[in-house]
Amino acid sequence: MKNKRIMLLLVITLLIGLLGSACSMQKEAEEKEQQIYLFGEFEHSNPDMQDQIYAWWDYFYHEKGMRHYFCEDSYYGAELLNLWMKADNDDILNEMYDDLEGTQAHSEVFLEFYKKIKENCPETIFHGTDVGHQYYSTGERYLKYLEDNGLKDSKQYELTIESINQGKEFYDIRDNKNEHDGYEYRENKMVENFLRELETVGEGESIFGSYGASHVELNGYGWYWDGENPMFDCMSVQLRKDLGERLNIIMSYSYHEVLPPSEEEKAQASSNQKIYIFGEYYHGNPVMQDQIYAWWDYFYHEKGMRHYFLEGSFFEAEYLNLWMKADNDEILDQLYEDFEGTAMHSEVMMDFLKKIKENCPETVFHGTDVGHQFWNMGKRYLEYLEDNDMKDTEKYKIALENFKQGEEYYKDFENYDDDDDGYREKMMVQNFLRELGTLDENESVFGSYGGAHTEMDGWVYSSDGSCDCMTFQLRKHLHERLNVIQFYDKHKIVPLTAEDEK
Repeated sequence: MKNKRIMLLLVITLLIGLLGSACSMQKEAEEKEQQIYLFGEFEHSNPDMQDQIYAWWDYFYHEKGMRHYFCEDSYYGAELLNLWMKADNDDILNEMYDDLEGTQAHSEVFLEFYKKIKENCPETIFHGTDVGHQYYSTGERYLKYLEDNGLKDSKQYELTIESINQGKEFYDIRDNKNEHDGYEYRENKMVENFLRELETVGEGESIFGSYGASHVELNGYGWYWDGENPMFDCMSVQLRKDLGERLNIIMSYSYHEVLPPSEEEKAQASSNQKIYIFGEYYHGNPVMQDQIYAWWDYFYHEKGMRHYFLEGSFFEAEYLNLWMKADNDEILDQLYEDFEGTAMHSEVMMDFLKKIKENCPETVFHGTDVGHQFWNMGKRYLEYLEDNDMKDTEKYKIALENFKQGEEYYKDFENYDDDDDGYREKMMVQNFLRELGTLDENESVFGSYGGAHTEMDGWVYSSDGSCDCMTFQLRKHLHERLNVIQFYDKHKIVPLTAEDEK
């Protein structure tokens, strides 16, 4: 009888252990959230660009354990690369190189790039998501390989035929019918192919991809641009509608260098903190403000965020925080008057802030711009601190510094040039990092700024790109923690609904 009781206790203990292990594994799976990182390159085969792409992939491969690399290539092009990765010679790669004669990819830079991946990241799996370029050479050769290996009835054969047909259709439309329609067809197929390949990746597995900038710019410009308005949504804008905040863009033009974090930066960086920055085309647009509110409401209620960074002065944000705790709108009304003559002097903006106070009452605002309205709002806030015996506080010091930033920025405004933007942008970065330093290392934040400050191609105001914008400079400090949600008013992309999340 005693032996039976001992045996029963052992069985129960084993079952509890197995149950605990299963629960632990389930929790671990739930906590592993898939992220998609897309690098946008301005110029294929640019050596500096390829070095940056390799540096990011090497980082994600070795530091984050990623294995899946999505590329601007056909389905069969990627499949041939995967065969070459397992081969003991470069015959396959050399044949593909010959097929690319006459294109930007026919470059020794590309050959060296792939060879470096094979040598240092040997478990890389390529996924091609473009239409079937070189269908008459590369495509036909991969079909023959499948046929010779008894794979004519396989999924690979089916997808290769589909990719070849996409290529034929694209070139027929572009060259013989309508260029715009051809590029729109291609963009739509790239989205379709991307989502198909993503389905083949294990649940929770993150991926990296590199594409031409026109496919991943989150201002929505596709290949065919009329000089002012995007005529169709580019790949990443369409993907955002399916992938939501999982999609991260790393945009680098050839004159910028944005690389993964160094060992020292990795030691300093929090792995859990995320910074989401929304870039709006212009302030006061009701559609735009609805999108920004939808994102903040989502991050506030679904992700538990409380810190909202804004394109406003330190003293503007401090006044907003005082108003959030007040039982009337006197402070907000005064700010509204201070903003007369600016985009902020708008009922749309006031309603936006009131909606935040009503529905997200624990919001804490952080102002990171130079001291706009220093002559009225800034002066009044300094007086408020003095009247409340706070002249020796850190707040007073920061408010005074922000006041002086405003004076410096506006002092020669009549003779405004790009250097003024350079000063402002530099101060915005400095102020952003200062405010970020006031938070716990694992607290994530959301912010909204004008599109010129957040476009990841790095251009701000000056069309020659001579001044790096705020997010581009921040990327050098925050690396993949920084996520840019860039949408012009043509696009209405809001957080996932409960139905979407299912």
